[in-house]
Amino acid sequence: MKKYCGIAFMLFSLLFVACKSDSSTGQSATGGDMISGTDDGSTSPITKLDNEYPKAFKDLSIPLIKDAKIHRADKHNHNTGDKFQITFDSEKTPKEIEEYYLKTMQKKGWKVTNSTKKPRELNAYFSICNNGENKLIINAVPNEDNNKATVSMILMPLPVKKTSK
Repeated sequence: MKKYCGIAFMLFSLLFVACKSDSSTGQSATGGDMISGTDDGSTSPITKLDNEYPKAFKDLSIPLIKDAKIHRADKHNHNTGDKFQITFDSEKTPKEIEEYYLKTMQKKGWKVTNSTKKPRELNAYFSICNNGENKLIINAVPNEDNNKATVSMILMPLPVKKTSK
């Protein structure tokens, strides 16, 4: 039960941050092109991808931690740019996950804009990095074994700043 509460909390907070980022451009999270893909034939702003590491992460050389077992990959379609999300389990702790990604992304020139100073509710670790064009959100929570982590990562374009002439 703890695992499901943690996953629900993690997904809610990540989607909140992802959708909130669109508010600065005055666009809603569902304002993008809708695509088919639901069982009832209606349209959805989310496309379920194969449970593989999305090409968007690979193109930016964002590594997948070695022991990751991906159990969900999605593409969120927004008019501010596509957002990709993966969820995976790891044998590492949430703290180890955060430390790995912060160290790795900084070596690749990404700037850390938010990281966990001390564990959050449910021992969650939450970090945000950006490379000037894209934002990577990493959220890791302990799963039911409490020694392992369930991780969600979202990759999205940074909002384009409007310049006045």
